[in-house]
Amino acid sequence: MEDSIQIESVIKRFNNFQLGPIDLTFEQGTVLALVGENGSGKSTLLQIINQLLQKDEGNITIFGDKLEATNDQVKQNITYIGEELLLAYSHMTINKMTKFIERFYNNWDQMLYDHLISRYEINVNEKYTNCSTGTKKKVAFILAVSSKPKLLLLDEPSANVDMLSQYMMMEDLRSLQDSNNSTIIIATHMEEDLKKLADYICILKQGKIVAFSDKDTLQESWARVWLDDGINLSNIQTYYEMESRSPLQLITNDIFQLERELLDQHVKINQIIRLELREVITKYCQKSL
Repeated sequence: MEDSIQIESVIKRFNNFQLGPIDLTFEQGTVLALVGENGSGKSTLLQIINQLLQKDEGNITIFGDKLEATNDQVKQNITYIGEELLLAYSHMTINKMTKFIERFYNNWDQMLYDHLISRYEINVNEKYTNCSTGTKKKVAFILAVSSKPKLLLLDEPSANVDMLSQYMMMEDLRSLQDSNNSTIIIATHMEEDLKKLADYICILKQGKIVAFSDKDTLQESWARVWLDDGINLSNIQTYYEMESRSPLQLITNDIFQLERELLDQHVKINQIIRLELREVITKYCQKSL
């Protein structure tokens, strides 16, 4: 599909770790959030898409074009500006560094860059190496957004950033989507990033996908259910775990099916509360592979 990102059977092997096989498909103009524990493979997958790492197996198709080392047109549509990539320019002022980097991007938007520099109160005459961790994050974010990419890759963009700037980043990413129809893949541990930004959520554990769903389905399907004590659960199949026996409390990852089963068994439901996203992600990360 020309209007989508397709990742097919991608594998990357290391001595003590393997990412994949990874299979994902999602539409242009959407936001995919990669979540999981440290070392689950989120950053590795971003680096493979940006070709900082070469995959061992599989294919990646970006808006109808195969992602290959020789396909400069595809690479021109992708932006990944991590802090580690800016270390080579750390001796430069932010202004000088920007002048050097902007030449690599055909869609560079100088007006947007100037607006964001003012909005985040960045001193462009300061050397990058002298900036605080939070300021370095903001500079990398500004450079990435100002390149106006079709595909933007972000690795923990709001980590170690003040609360106001975190909020502004979410606003600016939504604005980029609206104005440029950009697709965004973001690796994050921040629940607010998921709630405000994500359309799809991919949960990784030990290099494998343990869940991939649109955010709304994930939020609607998982629930905590309270029943009367003493209910026979032997004929109830659709619950993930029993959280408490008294009062009887179940966790389910398919509340709609569980409601049907309980209705068939003439079991009264006392209360239903949807799980928070962080609880859902935790359940998947605790699950054995």
